[in-house]
Amino acid sequence: MKLQKNMDMKNLYDRYCLRQKHSLFLSLLVLAILYAVCVVTLILISDRPARENIAHLIPLCITAAVCFLVAVCVQVQALFRVLAIYFSVAVWFCLLSIVFVPMLLLEKTATKDNVAIVMCIIVFIYTMMPVNKIQALTASAVTSIAHLVLSGILSDRHVQCLNWQLIANAVIYLCMNLVGLYHKWMTDIAQMHTFMDTRYCIESRIKLEYEKEQQEQLLLSVIPAYIAAEVKRGIIVKMHQSTLDVSRRPSAPPSSMFHEMYVQMHKNVSILYADIVNFTPLAHGMEAAELVKTLNELFGRFDKIAQASK
Repeated sequence: MKLQKNMDMKNLYDRYCLRQKHSLFLSLLVLAILYAVCVVTLILISDRPARENIAHLIPLCITAAVCFLVAVCVQVQALFRVLAIYFSVAVWFCLLSIVFVPMLLLEKTATKDNVAIVMCIIVFIYTMMPVNKIQALTASAVTSIAHLVLSGILSDRHVQCLNWQLIANAVIYLCMNLVGLYHKWMTDIAQMHTFMDTRYCIESRIKLEYEKEQQEQLLLSVIPAYIAAEVKRGIIVKMHQSTLDVSRRPSAPPSSMFHEMYVQMHKNVSILYADIVNFTPLAHGMEAAELVKTLNELFGRFDKIAQASK
């Protein structure tokens, strides 16, 4: 039972986290589409070589199309909860294609090329994608290592300080991963605290409503409903007056130490006295619930007879 409760709590927390990350992921998709559209526009109005333009246009157009399709799909909350990780992987691959496709298709590349874009991708993975810490660390590490390896292989070997440039890039990526991991960790802690506080508030409210209902049922089982309404109204008025008195004169004693008497006058009242023969042996041989049910039925018959005899 406890294991099932923990699993239900974990599922509820996961759904809460996904809902919190939904708007961030949607913002990431919008940013990716805007970036792709702006860069495509700049490429089309420039006079760069056709081969270089195609190497950049292909991944940018694919990224814009995929991000637009994912943005349409994530509008459905149920679909987003089920396919969030797959949407994240698709967007991640599109962002990687913006970096790596031009590197593979063009003849020349440098270690400093696309470093800023790779840093942005790492930040997006940690802060805006609906993934956990392990998945974010894995994707960011693969992104960093892949760029270091490809830039080291495809760069001109005659460039001075090539190794130092690669080491500098590695240090930058390591720092970005550490900062992103720390941000992810702190965000998860804050979300957990917020989730637990929200859950506690909801549970307290539900318990309060349940206790209030039980209290009202108990009151209605003792006195009639119209008297119970007057009693509750009188208690509310008394509490309000006491609050005003305390706020005006904190040291003054309460105006009244006793509650009002809720008495109604009735004319031509008849009182019925009844005795149940052998009630003690009868009660001894019956269960408590069965005895209460029997007495309730008996008193109900008395009420019906009284109503019929008016």
